[in-house]
Amino acid sequence: MKTNSAKFSLYNVMCYALAFIVSISFSLYMTEFGYSSILLATMLSIMSGMLLVIRFLIPRIINTARCHLVLKISTLVTILGSAVFFFLPGTSWVKPFVYTLFAIGGYQFQMCLTDPWVMKNMENDPGMDYGKVRSFGSISYAVTAVVYGWALTRFGIGIAFWCTAVLEIIQLIITLSIPDERARISADKTRVSWKSILQKPLFITFVLCYLFPTSIYALLDNYMPVLILERGGTSFHAGLSSFVMASLEFIFLNFYTRFADRLGTRNTVALGMVGFFFKAVIISLMPTPTAIIAACVTQIISFCIFMPSNVRFIQETSTPEEATSAYTLLQVIDSLFSAVVTNPVAGALKEGLGTGWMLSIFGILSAVSGVVFWILTRNEESLKRKG
Repeated sequence: MKTNSAKFSLYNVMCYALAFIVSISFSLYMTEFGYSSILLATMLSIMSGMLLVIRFLIPRIINTARCHLVLKISTLVTILGSAVFFFLPGTSWVKPFVYTLFAIGGYQFQMCLTDPWVMKNMENDPGMDYGKVRSFGSISYAVTAVVYGWALTRFGIGIAFWCTAVLEIIQLIITLSIPDERARISADKTRVSWKSILQKPLFITFVLCYLFPTSIYALLDNYMPVLILERGGTSFHAGLSSFVMASLEFIFLNFYTRFADRLGTRNTVALGMVGFFFKAVIISLMPTPTAIIAACVTQIISFCIFMPSNVRFIQETSTPEEATSAYTLLQVIDSLFSAVVTNPVAGALKEGLGTGWMLSIFGILSAVSGVVFWILTRNEESLKRKG
């Protein structure tokens, strides 16, 4: 493994460990403190709004070599936001708001840098295998989920701040060793590429079909712990479910490139979209925490196929100069859709129909998106770079 690949693998290890502790466990924290699902949905909408702004800034942060500066600031605000949430007495709405704005907001900068920063470095290191680099994040997430889930059950929520603070500092030390160089293209050329990207019908088709699959992906992450608690489970069961899914990711992502080479990018994208339908519906039907954990095997046909296919699709349908901007543009549109549509609708459906039905409805929309994408792109003989 080349030096930068190793460093990015370690970055993924720390970032995905923090993903479970800082972001994914937020719904558990809110439930344990007794906050309402409406307030949780509101905080999730704020998170999506922040992602919209952050993802818009990411290309400029990378192209102007400010990754290290942003990581220093984000580490500080994440730790401070966590301290307010866990140490300030009472159950005022201010606590989850500050946590969302600072702790999760700071962490979002760190997570949003992962894929675009890797894509930038792949220009100088074309031998870097994205699937393998990403797989280290999955195994980290898996181990963190089961260990942290057990620790929360055993020691209580009081350990959350200390776990966040220690891992944030370790992550910062690792990421400061990654090269943070100015992009070889000018900022003006980066801005022009946004217009050219939006003029590609294939990209527009992909974006429109991408929105519901990525919605159910996020909703499953945020609401599966809630579903497990509703059906008699504990934080340990929630952690174990994440461990199963992330372990499957670690195994499969190492073989993803060979799988996608054989099946084709178009087919893997569509298959992953439909896979989220099966995952959402099957998990929603499970009556016990143990059954939900067993149903997490559907991660193979959903996340493991769909998520790396997004990066592959962008790389194959964009020039090297456009790739980072195209990926970021996709994420910006996704964040806007989540803030305006996904989270408000999901909150309303959960209150009216329950968590299971809400997830199933979004799963059905994901399947429809996959079929539509496959039909609309059937005339594409291959996905090649377009200059």
